[in-house]
Amino acid sequence: LGFLAMPPLPRASSEAVRSDGAEAPPQTGCSQTLVLLAKDRRMALTAPLIFVNGCFLAFVFGDCQRSFVTSTMGPSFTGPALLAFYLTNSAASSMWGGILRRGQATVWTVFVLGTVLQSVALLLWVASAARALPLFIEHYRFDDSAGSDVHRQWVLTEAGEPKTWEYVAPFACLCIAAVGDAVYESQLPAVLQAMFRDERMAAAMANLKLWQSLGFATQFTVGAVVESPLIRVSCLAGVFCVAFAVFIGIRHDLNLTGMHAD
Repeated sequence: LGFLAMPPLPRASSEAVRSDGAEAPPQTGCSQTLVLLAKDRRMALTAPLIFVNGCFLAFVFGDCQRSFVTSTMGPSFTGPALLAFYLTNSAASSMWGGILRRGQATVWTVFVLGTVLQSVALLLWVASAARALPLFIEHYRFDDSAGSDVHRQWVLTEAGEPKTWEYVAPFACLCIAAVGDAVYESQLPAVLQAMFRDERMAAAMANLKLWQSLGFATQFTVGAVVESPLIRVSCLAGVFCVAFAVFIGIRHDLNLTGMHAD
């Protein structure tokens, strides 16, 4: 419907002006996006965290659902698991915004708390994949010879039906991760908009989507190429720690933006 509604829209002038009569800023191209990344230390130190946020979301959509949710509870719980993630993520975004608006914490403190929560979820997934914790026992195994019906493709293993408490772990880990991810989803764009309040804002936002999309593509590629769930989630956890260590370099810049008082 949106596509069909596009032709009747009025043609925009090549020399667009703002409502106050001033000339509109020029559109941002690929060169401006990459120049900002290369020349501005803050953008360069933030890009790895944006990238790993894309990796993390791709993991939640792909690897986590197959290796930890469906294999534990069955294919019927993929949708409810993602629903729980996004409901928690939405509520947490509002919560973090309220905390910052009331001045109860600084932006840096919120990022640290979000990182700790995501790290806890990642460590639980790593420990379970390494069989150090019995949180995600494989009750269902994928059988690609079972036709196109997803419920027949996932067959019950010798472990039998999952126990009641085993339904809690997948949802709990996803909800913990969702609360932490809400910081990255809501505050990374806010940080970039606060740091680049001039004509560089468009380039900063372009970098945000560029590196997040690259993170998605990278993690989906890893999920298709690397067979071991332990290696996949361990690599994600390692890259996550490195990216946050790099992000520490702009800690003082976050305080200078005055975002804790917004």
